[in-house]
Amino acid sequence: MAAWQSAWERQLKSKIRERYSKQAFVGGLHQNAPARMAEVGYSKQMISFLPTKLQNAFSGCGCPVAGLTLVGNEVVVDLGSGAGIDSFLVKKELGSGSVIAVDLSQEMLRLAQQHTQNVPINLVTGDLEQLPLKDCIADIVIANASFNLAINKKTAYKEALRILKPGGKLAAWDLIRVGDLPKEVLENPLAHTTSLGGVVEEETILTALRAVGFTEIKIRGHSRFSLVFAVSISARRSSI
Repeated sequence: MAAWQSAWERQLKSKIRERYSKQAFVGGLHQNAPARMAEVGYSKQMISFLPTKLQNAFSGCGCPVAGLTLVGNEVVVDLGSGAGIDSFLVKKELGSGSVIAVDLSQEMLRLAQQHTQNVPINLVTGDLEQLPLKDCIADIVIANASFNLAINKKTAYKEALRILKPGGKLAAWDLIRVGDLPKEVLENPLAHTTSLGGVVEEETILTALRAVGFTEIKIRGHSRFSLVFAVSISARRSSI
């Protein structure tokens, strides 16, 4: 059964969907997206693999696929996949494994479908807080500047844990704030759709991850990202 949502939550998610749907048509956030990707950790080889349309659609804050050790038969779920950049790169490294890309925006998923060059990726329209996926299906869950857009972070982390197999790994990049955000952000009714309004402090993320059952939690790689910081988040579902 879908979780109950208030009118405010439905409206906010509609605005988030609208923002990224428009972005799918007009391009990404950066004038020189490949340079921005290199700055946040994508290798030259990774960037060169990507079709130009996918490069230009980059809107992440890090590189969750860097450092992933893949055997080749894993099931990887990409939460808030956008145009499918990380899904595309992961699938290139998998043999018999599969990738499921989940995004709130159907337009972003259409963009992914058009430009993944026949690389087989399973595209699913879905909400991070109500994932339309079965329990224990993923070996790895990745996310790139996605959880900050979730209204209820704890619910989103709980859903990520639910779909992971015992012993499965979460590998994400996300945004954190240190202290209060500037007044102009806090008073902007659209701030949440621009990834800033939903940014929380590091301790809030740690507490939420622990509360839902994640173990081996590590938050590192702090780097300035606009008014906030980008961080790498890794954690596991207990194998017990």
